[in-house]
Formats: sequence, structure tokens, C-alpha cells
Amino acid sequence: MDLNRYYSHNTTFALDPDLNPVVAINQVTIAASPPPSSSISNSWSGDKPYTLFETSEADLFTIDSSTPFLWLTEAVCTRLEDAFGIVYNEALQLYLLNTTQQQTLSNANISFTFDLSDYPGSSNSVSLQLSYNAFDLALSYGFPGLENVFPQMDASSPSVPYLPVRKAANSTQYTIGRMFLQETYLIVDYQRNNFSVSQAKFALDAIDNQELLDIDPPSSDAPATTDQSTQGLTAGAWIGTAIGALVGLVALTLLVCFFVFRRRALNRIRQDQPPDTMIDRYFTKWLVDNKRPCLVAEMDNSKSEKPVEMGTGEVPELPTDLHQAIELPASEKYRGNFVVIPLGHDPQTPIELPSDDASLRTSSLSLEEISPVSPVLSDYSIRGSAHNGSCWHESTESTSPIFSPVELEDETTKPTYF
Repeated sequence: MDLNRYYSHNTTFALDPDLNPVVAINQVTIAASPPPSSSISNSWSGDKPYTLFETSEADLFTIDSSTPFLWLTEAVCTRLEDAFGIVYNEALQLYLLNTTQQQTLSNANISFTFDLSDYPGSSNSVSLQLSYNAFDLALSYGFPGLENVFPQMDASSPSVPYLPVRKAANSTQYTIGRMFLQETYLIVDYQRNNFSVSQAKFALDAIDNQELLDIDPPSSDAPATTDQSTQGLTAGAWIGTAIGALVGLVALTLLVCFFVFRRRALNRIRQDQPPDTMIDRYFTKWLVDNKRPCLVAEMDNSKSEKPVEMGTGEVPELPTDLHQAIELPASEKYRGNFVVIPLGHDPQTPIELPSDDASLRTSSLSLEEISPVSPVLSDYSIRGSAHNGSCWHESTESTSPIFSPVELEDETTKPTYF
């Protein structure tokens, strides 16, 4: 704010809950000093003040720079018409003046005095004076609806003087526009939720001679501002905030419970324990029905359990004193496990092992003497071959290739080992 642009005072008003500057107009009076032997209108000569806004009509008005007009009640507008001898144009909703009326009002040195307070009838008030120059405005070509009132008007036509005053339909339209701010200085402190309206200064060196002053933020120990600013959130806002917080808390609680019971159900499935409660049964069923592929059994990784290893005892083996290896006696012609085939022998004629002892054709061991841990390796038996002595052929009986009896094709055929 520029200290050289206004007359300072200590009167401040509170902002409304929407942070708008709202004041109460308690009274508006008009004073004039017209030239001698002249009068402003038939109703008012101008020799004494004229009350335009009665104290009993005091009401709240919003200071709004987005509109240039002063929106007043119809009763106040009627008194203004009587005092100035003007007529309200319904098409434009403005007071249009002719050249004579505009000249008369300009020469009468008219001033408007506004008595403002924080609420109607309050003693916390300030008086501000506005000259007629703040009301002496003109409409130029292009104003909405002006061509309907003046059909012959174009861009080269002179402007039309008017008063920036409109009739308000109800209290929601009570507004003080830019015409008021032309001769007043508005200071708004949003951090303290207050504002002030002062009389403006019009010094010749106002542009070059500036005294700017920052509005310091309030200290932490400063008392909170009361009045309208302490109302805070509305009841609807508080209810909405409470409902939103409650919904968020319930959602968070349900989410935490879901993960807790899900983890418990997983642990019970891994440990093969039955569920205890209905909730555990529900989660167990849900996990088994939908998450079975993910349930991989693993060892317990609890730190309280010591690692367990398999025992290191001796590997059990078959006793070696129950059975004797059975071998056929070998002659010089048969050495070891190999058959010596004479030179020039026809490979299509089988060579049979000679033996006169028929007791060697079968084993002396019975099936009952075979150890039960001796595995049955395959369903095969040894039979003689027609071309190379012997081979493995598929059999229908499950016998041990080590201790099972040997069946020969005939009495002259003998088994050959390779």
C-alpha cells in the first residue's frame, strides 16, 4: 500500500466468510453549493443537505470492482430522481442526462457523503466523501443496447452522459462498484481477514512521490480475529469432512483386516491346520479355490527351529553268507566268461556248452531263500538264442535275474554268460 495515496485511520472491518469486503451503508447525504440565483431541480435548491439514504434503510453492501455501477434500493433511486430532476431509462437501466442537466450538476459542486460501518447501526464507522466527478460518466458507441435508444448513433457520434446508478431488484444485488473506488482507497489484509476503506489523496506528485509499505504477516501469538472470520467452515462442510474421514477410516480398517486374515489363512494351509473361526474358514476356502497354484509348500523358516539333516547310518546291504555264486565249470575250451569259437565255424550254427551234470541246469536255491530286499529288476528270463548262444526275452513271470531258476530250451542247450 502507498501511504501517500490515502488518509489513514484506525477503522477496520471484517471480511465475510467468502473473503469479500462487505460494509453497511448507514446514511448517504448530498451537499451542494450552486451558483447564486440558481437551483439544481424543482425539489432541491441545494442550499442545505439532502438525505438520500435514511438511517432506517441501512443494509449490507458488497464492494465489487467488477461492476462500475452503484446498485441502490428503489426508494433511494426515487429520491435521487427528485433531487437531480432526472429520469431512469428502463431499456438501459441507467440514468441518462442531457447536456443541460449534465452542465447544471457539474457546476453545482455536489458531493456525496457515505457513512459506512461493519454492520447496520454500528459505531465502528467511517465517513467518506465523493465528488460529483465520480458520478459524471459517459456512454460511448458500442455500449450494449445503446443503439436501440439512439438508432442514429455511430462511432463518430458524441458520448451520452449518465449517472452510474442502477436499481437493485433485491438485497443480493446491493453492490458498491468501481465508481465508488475512484475516490476511495481500499486496503485488504487477507491474513488477518479484515479490510479498511479510506479517503483517497490526489496529490500532484502521487506518481513520483510514493511511500510503499508492506503488510506484515501476523505474529504467532497474535489473537485470532473474531466476528465473521471466526465462523470457519459451514455446517455442510463439517458434515462432509466428517463423513469422508469416516469412510476413509473404515476402508483402511477393512484393508488391514483383509491382509491379516489372508496371512493367517495362508499359514494354516501351509501348516495343514484347520481354521478356527468363520472368517478363517472363508479365507481358507477362498485361497484354496482361487490361489491353489500359488500355495507352494516350503519348510518352516522360523529362526527358533534348528536345521534337520538326514541320518548318517550305514546303508543296509544283503548278507553275503546266505548265497553262493553258481558258476558252470569251465574247460580249456571255455575260459572265463567268453566262448572260444573255432576258426571256420559256421556263425549260423549255435555252440552249446557241454555238461553231463543235470543238477547244474537249475539253481539249488528256492524262491523262499531269496532276500526280500532283492529287487525284481525286470520281467525277463534267460532263454537260448538260435544264433549267438543266449539273449534276454520278454517273459510273463516276474523273476529275479540273479536267483530265479533257469529254464533251457532242451537238455542239450546250456546258458552262455558274456
